[in-house]
Amino acid sequence: MKTNRLATLAIAFALISSSAIAGPVTATLKFANGNTVVISAADKIEGMGSSRLVIKGNARVKLFDKTAGTQMNSEADTITVLLSPNPSPGQSAVKSAELIGSPKVTYTAPKIIKDEKTGQISGRVTVTTVATADSITYDGVKGIAVLTGQVKIIQDDPSMYAEPAEVTGDKATWNLRPSPESGDYDFKIESTTGPGRIEVVPKSSL
Repeated sequence: MKTNRLATLAIAFALISSSAIAGPVTATLKFANGNTVVISAADKIEGMGSSRLVIKGNARVKLFDKTAGTQMNSEADTITVLLSPNPSPGQSAVKSAELIGSPKVTYTAPKIIKDEKTGQISGRVTVTTVATADSITYDGVKGIAVLTGQVKIIQDDPSMYAEPAEVTGDKATWNLRPSPESGDYDFKIESTTGPGRIEVVPKSSL
């Protein structure tokens, strides 16, 4: 227990006193609203002690929302993140993120299943979505990610699909709000070089 406390203090001191830390390095940031952000880099993290971080070399950013039960894992060669120092409940600790170089985002979220006739909760599943593109940007204030160039999205929703659904296109807008309103979209797909493609195997009702 003493060792863990010392390690935590060392990380906190480094965050305050140094503008850059050479990799490999991993740091965990916890926020009062229940969000936890884990950042790691093979080369270095620039901007330590500020709200803007540039994570270089096998960059990883993991955002855990304890209240919503969601997790977003971002991977790229370089990730630039703008953090919210004191996010309010329901607000993301990540204000924005830009992923450059082989970007990939994996998002998991709980989904409540309701009986179509009674409206009562009949179960829960975890929906996992994996997205890749030439570039990915994330707006944490709006809860929207924009994927551009060679977009590929695979969504595994056991409540709807017998197999993971696959979507491809030139551009996609991805709704990552943890509590979407009725009628909200999951994805908006655009394609300028040809038709987008959607492959879905619906779950059997039998």
